[in-house]
Amino acid sequence: MPLTTKAKSRQRPSEETIKFLTVQEIERLMNSIKSKRDLALIYVAYRHGLRVSEARFLQREDIDFDAEQIYTRRLKGSRSSWQTMDAETVKVLKGYLKTRKDVDPILFRSKKGGPLSRQQLDRLFKSYATKARLPKEKKHFHVLKHSCATHLLELSEDIALVQKWLGHKEIKNTMVYADLIGLTVNNRVKALSGKFPRAI
Repeated sequence: MPLTTKAKSRQRPSEETIKFLTVQEIERLMNSIKSKRDLALIYVAYRHGLRVSEARFLQREDIDFDAEQIYTRRLKGSRSSWQTMDAETVKVLKGYLKTRKDVDPILFRSKKGGPLSRQQLDRLFKSYATKARLPKEKKHFHVLKHSCATHLLELSEDIALVQKWLGHKEIKNTMVYADLIGLTVNNRVKALSGKFPRAI
């Protein structure tokens, strides 16, 4: 039976539904966070393109500081993998873990122990998004994954690289982001047009 338009929209994001943060908005968001746990959680989710449940259930054992890698446990049919952490990710994670005196295996534990609930994370993100003066339509945790994808493509324009980083099994899921920033790429090329050889 063919999928309805509504069902298709639940399968993968479309250009109409994707909202992502600009680099300046990401910086404002990070600057609004004083908690070392929350900063580490949100920064890791952004840099590694994690869904809310993927971030919630990260384990301490998923972090290998010696190799500077993190194991991203993907959901919804995406591919899990070990990924290299950049220096900033290592820094915020180490800063956060120095505040921990417990042996809870959950990386980002709640005050009562165990993982944060989806509701807690939703409230937490909305609170920081409000402090950072983010638009209403961008005040949801999943915007971090969309931001990771679009920023990587803007920097590298390498679809295969972004597909692997996000754990997408099918490149069509990554192409949505490529189509989304297509206008940005076109504008860059247009700006360079004056440097091309003249026809006449």
